[in-house]
Order: sequence, then structure tokens, then C-alpha cells
Amino acid sequence: MVLAAFSRAMGQESHVLKREPDVLWQQLHNRLQWHEGPVAVLAGAERERRSGPGANPWARTRTRFRESEALLRTLTGHTDDVNACALSPDGAFVVSTRRDCTLKVWDAATGVEALSVLLLGALRCVAMHPRQLLAACGDEGGGFYVVELVGIEYSAIVVTAVDRGDGLTIRCPACQHELAIQCSGLGSEIACPQPGCGTRLKVNPYHIEMGGPSSETATPQPRHHNLGHGQHHVKQIQAATGAHDPPAATSAELLRDTSSEGGPPADDQPKKENRLSRVWRKR
Repeated sequence: MVLAAFSRAMGQESHVLKREPDVLWQQLHNRLQWHEGPVAVLAGAERERRSGPGANPWARTRTRFRESEALLRTLTGHTDDVNACALSPDGAFVVSTRRDCTLKVWDAATGVEALSVLLLGALRCVAMHPRQLLAACGDEGGGFYVVELVGIEYSAIVVTAVDRGDGLTIRCPACQHELAIQCSGLGSEIACPQPGCGTRLKVNPYHIEMGGPSSETATPQPRHHNLGHGQHHVKQIQAATGAHDPPAATSAELLRDTSSEGGPPADDQPKKENRLSRVWRKR
């Protein structure tokens, strides 16, 4: 628990420590001082040592940070208002756009900027293709751009199971084939069994119920990224799910084909190249 708390605090303060590494103790203390148990004991003991005669000056906050408790890290690099962001289909990358005409791609695990491209207008929106390495964005003047993320590779595509009253099903974003899945398959990674497809799918550990007005709909809380209008950075957050990984199972055990119609094969994955972008613009 102690190591996890310190690791989380380091991630939350990484954007500050990158600029000012000398304030490590100050930044960690101001987050960890609100914890209970062993974390509070360790922080309190070190606080006493660093507050005695002859200690270097530092600033202690007396109020909690007014931000989500689920904050993971702050992605810095934008210099103007950030208007939109989107997740890649595998959840591994964040794409953000801002008013200074720049689209940026971030590694969601580390917060490192993977690539940046300067376009022609102040960007207002962005969306990701459900399976291909493509981002679409629009600017304030009505311009539309399609950007290919060359050199970036996706892992398993994230899908969510839906229950419409006749069992759980998922849909492969590559071949559009709908498949029945058992409850034990929630939270697992499988391959689409459709001939000619084989796309790797990562099933969310929760499902959505769409049976009727009286049914209780599950409230999904996956890792996501929240963006406030007018900010110059992206806040990466994660909500606690409390879900446990189900026991491992094979694809054959988790999936059952519900359609006799075949689907088109999945698009070939692009070869790894240097990270850059290809842009198409339409008016």
C-alpha cells in the first residue's frame, strides 16, 4: 500500500518534477499528507525531520487539491486552450487537439508525447477510428483533417459486452461480427474466431445492460481521460472499478458464433516505421 501510494503521487506530480526535480519532497508530501495509516506515519516523521532548525525551506499545503481523486498524471506540452481529446481503440494512446492548430499523441502509460503535427486551423474536435491508426479532427473554419499515425502499433482492441436480455454479446470492430460471450470472459483478452479475422480483443471487465426500463444498467468506470475546456494540458484519470480479473479461458470457451454469415478480413497492421503522421485535408 505504501509503495502504491508513493508511485501514484509520483505520477500525479511528474509534470512538475520534470521541470523542478528539487521539489520532490515538497510535492510528494503535499499529496501523501492526507493519507491514513503507514503512509501518514512515514510522511509525518519525515515532515518533522525537515521542519527542524537548519532545514531547507519548503511549502506545505494546508488544503487538499481540488481535483479528482482518480487523477493519474497531467500531460503537459500544449501552449493554448485544449479543446478535445480521444483514446485510441486499445486504450494505449491519447490524442488531443488545441487552438494553436496542433494535434498531439501521448503514451497513456507513461505520459510521454509520441508525436505532434501542426495543421492549418484552430482545432476544435477529434475522434479515433475504431480499429485503424487514423484520427479525424476539425477546425473552427470548417476544415476537416484525417491523420494517419505511422509507426504506432495497437495492441488488443478494447470492446464492451452488451446484454439485451438474451445474454452477453460483443462486436468485433474489424469484421463487424457479433459474438456471444460468457460472463467468465469479461476482463479477458481473446482473438476473434471469425475466419479470416483473428483480431485481438480485450473485453472490458464490466458489461452494459440494455434490456428495458426496469433493468439495472451497469455504470462502467474504465480508464479514461477527462479534459476541461480552456486548459493547456490534459488530465489523465482512472476511476476505481473494484473489478477482479476472471479466470483465464481459451477463445473457444469464451465465444460462441451467433451468425452464419462471414465477415471481411481485418485490415493488415501497418509495418513499424519512424513515428510521423500523414494528413489529408478536406474543405
